[in-house]
Order: sequence, then structure tokens, then C-alpha cells
Amino acid sequence: MENGMRAAWIVGVLLGLAMVSLPAAAAKPAPEAEPESPADTARQALRLAFAQFRDGDIAAADRGFAAVVASSGFDALDDREQYEVLALAGRLAGERGEPARAHPLLVRASGYAQAEGGIWHARLLAASALDDDVDVARCVARISRRWPQVLQEYDGWAIVRLASRLEERPEAAAEHRELLDALFDTGFNVGGESPDGLWLVLARLALEQDHVTRAAAVARKIRAPRSVVALHADRRFDRVVDDASRFALDAVIEADLARARRVAEAAPDRLDPRTVLQRRLLDAGRFAEALASADEVVARVADGDGETHYADFEKEYVWILDHRAQALQGLGRWDEAVVQQRRAARRPENGRMNVSQALNLAWLYAELGRDEEALDAVEDLGAPSPYGRMQLEMLRLMVAVQRRDAAAVERHLAFMREHRDDAVATYQLALAHADRADEAAALLIERLRSTDWRSDALSEVQAYLDVPAPPIKKARSARQAAVAARADVRTAIAAVGHAGPPIALTAPGF
Repeated sequence: MENGMRAAWIVGVLLGLAMVSLPAAAAKPAPEAEPESPADTARQALRLAFAQFRDGDIAAADRGFAAVVASSGFDALDDREQYEVLALAGRLAGERGEPARAHPLLVRASGYAQAEGGIWHARLLAASALDDDVDVARCVARISRRWPQVLQEYDGWAIVRLASRLEERPEAAAEHRELLDALFDTGFNVGGESPDGLWLVLARLALEQDHVTRAAAVARKIRAPRSVVALHADRRFDRVVDDASRFALDAVIEADLARARRVAEAAPDRLDPRTVLQRRLLDAGRFAEALASADEVVARVADGDGETHYADFEKEYVWILDHRAQALQGLGRWDEAVVQQRRAARRPENGRMNVSQALNLAWLYAELGRDEEALDAVEDLGAPSPYGRMQLEMLRLMVAVQRRDAAAVERHLAFMREHRDDAVATYQLALAHADRADEAAALLIERLRSTDWRSDALSEVQAYLDVPAPPIKKARSARQAAVAARADVRTAIAAVGHAGPPIALTAPGF
């Protein structure tokens, strides 16, 4: 995408600058030369800079264009000339690895009516290099509305993460809302999947401003079963949820599975649609079907050349193995699940140790009561992300509980308490695992009252499928259910949400 847009942009600039009206050289000196105007001086400098650009002296051209922008003659140029100079100066600065210099030039260039997609893309790159999420969001929103076909070439998950970061910044509320509106209006998706998490946020923001019609239109696009649970469980969405259909998810689940199957069948050379289908099957407790889907892939790549069968083999195959391990767990085949998860953990992730799969393996060992193997699985984990560190601390807590090491339990809980914002649901799980019922109830009530944490908390307290689990995990789940059933917790739930009948899905985090 970048090379194509760069080539098209430079060709356009060359053609544009070639047509800049510069004064023709006089056939012979005038008897008395009139003083050059600032505009004439700027155009002469432009002529020189353009010649340097054409001859490949990029550094000199860069200096020349920058000097024109800073000159008193710049304002005397017409809009077309100003735009072309700003665009080229900004793009050259960006190409030379100077985003701090490029960005303000590109912001100015993109303010002209004739600004093209390549300029907005260059501005996006400069803003991204400066970690300016707010301006990245402005660029994505503009590109989405003006050139939606270009947006399809961007990393969809990066856009989802951008929106999530903006949600945490109250001062960026306007840019956050405009980004979500633009994405929704232009049919944004991630690999063919609807980004339901974004639409939940957009529906809530619309309702907060009493834009009920808009919120209802957004809510109708929320189709994934877990997202529908979040929609139905939260009183903030009551104005767009029909009470008669609340928690009536059987048809939603079947429609979602049918969609996932169609997408997977339409892309036989890709694994990502299959991983989505397998995730949906696991969510619905269809463990045998998920296992069969994974086995089909494993058999097909048994020749050792997976990339010839699937274009995204290197990136996605590890998730096929991970889902296979989860399916085996759902069927109660623990030893086979361990073997499979071990294989998944051995596959590198972006050339490094696979942190996600190593943690999954370690958790499985811990829940099976195999504490030594659990610690061995993460011995070489390195420095995980803040979220990953919370998962690691939870693992160590499970081992400490297994060993009845009260001091270690307190130490790990203290760490998780201090860093709970990195993964508050994991801290909630830790309190249940350590049998801290009062603390667990207090945290759950706090989450229910929090506008940021409420949605996940309401989803967690619903009743889900009863599936096979090791005794340690079963006991923890029972303690979680007991906390959710406390009178003070039920009162807190009723104040902000709904607790429905058993849902035909596995519990979050299965």
C-alpha cells in the first residue's frame, strides 16, 4: 500500500509543480529591472527546488521547499501553489525520517480543499511516528469517509486498538466519536468480522447524547453472541433492546455459526476464518466440532509445508493448535490437551518465545495441580506486557495456593491489587481463587458501578454452560458463583443491569 500510494503521490506532485506558473525569462535585460515581488522570489526559489528534486538532489530540494514555506512570499502564492509546496515539503521531511518536521506541514497541506488521500496517509504516518493518537484518529476518520477502499488495506486490529486507547482519554472524546461514526458509516470490518466491541461503545455514546435512532441502528449491527450478551445485560442499552428478546440467544448463536462457516468455506487458502469459526464453536460449547475443524487443518499440513496450503500459516497456525487444546479440555481429555498445548507453546510468535501459549500451558498445568510443570512452562518467559504480567502473577498465585504458601499468596495478591487496572478481571479471578469472598464481592460491586468496567462485570455474572473442568477450576468457578449470588452483589447487579437465564455459551475466559 505504502509504495503504491507513494508513487502515485510523487507523480501527482511532479505534474502539479510542472504547471506552476513561473515568470518566463526575459529575452533581453530590461533597461531598468523592477524589484521582484515576494511572490516572484518564492516562485524562483520553487523553480530551483523543483529542478533539484528532479535531478535527485533530495536534500537540497528539501531545504529549498522548506525555505519557500517559511518565506514572506509564501502567502502571496495562490492556493494551488501553496498546497503543492506544503505537500511536497511535508512528504520529503517524512521520507527523510523527520516526522516532527513533516507533521505540521502535512496538517497544513491537508487543510486545502484539493488535499488528496496520499497527503492524509502521509499525515497519518507522521502522527503515528509521533504517537499522536488523536491526529491518527482524525486521519483514519477522514480516509474512511473519503477513500473507504484505502482503509481496507490498513491493519484493522490496529484501528480497533487506536479506538480503545482514545476511549480512555476524555479530552479526545470528539475525535473518538467521529472515528467510530466514520468507521460505522463506511462498513468497517476486521477480516470480514464485525468489530462489535466498537459498535457497543458507539451505541452507548449515542444513547448518552439521546441519539436513540442512531444507537438503535448501531445495535442492530451487533451480531456476535458474546457482544449481544453485553448489550442485553447492561441497562444503559435498555432503550434499544426489546425486553421480549432479551437473552434469547439460540437463534443469534446459530446465525453467528452459519456466518462463520460461510466465511471459512469461501477462503480455503486462509486460516484466519477457520480460527474465527473454531473460536465461535468453542464459545458455543461445540467442542467436538471445534476439534474436528482443527484436526482437518492439522492433517492437511502434515506434509510439513503449511505455507503452500494457507497464505497466513505462520501467523495463524499456532491458534489452530491452541483451539485444538481448548477443545480437548472441553471434552475432558486433559492429558491430550496438555500435549497439544505444549506443541502450541513451542511455536515462536514473531520470532520470539510464544508468551500467550506458554501462559496458556502454565495455567492448564496449574489447574491440573501440576505446580512444578506450571512454573517450568514460564521459566524463560522474559518480560511480558502489563496484561501478560498479571496473567503470570495469577499463575504464581495458583501455585502458591496449591502449596499452601500463605506468604506467597499475600505477595502475589498485593502485586495484583497494585496493578489491577492492567487486568481487573484477572484480579477478580485471583480473589476467587484465593477464597477471598468479601474482597471479591467488594471488587465486583465496584466494577458494576464503574462505567468503564461494568460491561465485562455484567457479562461475567451471567449463568453459562456447565462444561468439564479440572477440580481446581471447578472449585474456583463455584466460589465465583457464590460471590455473584450474594445479596449485596445481586442488588448492585439489579441497579445497573440484568441477570438472565442460563445462556448457551461457555463462560468468558474458557
